[in-house]
Amino acid sequence: MLGENVESNGSIAVLHRPIDLYVVSSSGNIYVADSTNQRVLRWLPGGDPATGGGLVASNTLGTPYGIVVTADEQTLYVADTSNNCVKKFTVGIDIATIFAGNGTVDSGPNELSSQ
Repeated sequence: MLGENVESNGSIAVLHRPIDLYVVSSSGNIYVADSTNQRVLRWLPGGDPATGGGLVASNTLGTPYGIVVTADEQTLYVADTSNNCVKKFTVGIDIATIFAGNGTVDSGPNELSSQ
């Protein structure tokens, strides 16, 4: 079991509402969208689940809901439902760029619809 599903106490091992995970088959790394803690964590195979995963993304995330990692694990895409966009992170650098959407809920060409 990875982490605990309890209110965050500042520990990297404590998950609060983990909503999605992505497993990279070639490496066995597991990426977890920890929605209430507003971050994405990575666990390495054979790592101790109780000590927590490594922080991959948190900068500017509102509520990470879905995640996809490229096969080479260099790029992470996060559906950020609170900010109405998809953010792109370079793994190892906690800086996001907007990949899709513009932060507005609507049906325009640069907006994501809630329907």
